[in-house]
Amino acid sequence: MNKKVKIVRRIDDLGRVVIPKELRQMMNIIQNDPLELFFDHQNSQIVVRKHEIDEIDYKELWNKFKNFNSDIAEEMNKYEIELKNKS
Repeated sequence: MNKKVKIVRRIDDLGRVVIPKELRQMMNIIQNDPLELFFDHQNSQIVVRKHEIDEIDYKELWNKFKNFNSDIAEEMNKYEIELKNKS
């Protein structure tokens, strides 16, 4: 899709710019979606794009969570054994 859309918006006193509904629909952006903003030095443009979280991030996070839970369970088992031995 090479269709160019140009809409002029003003920046408010807090530095905010409203992304028009037409552009949000074209970019499939809904409320609370994370967006990336960066400056393209070569073209002197501010670029806005939807931030996509990789599946790898989820898998890595899940593995860390499982390891953390496993470590806690192991420590709790050791503690229970110590309590039983003291009784």
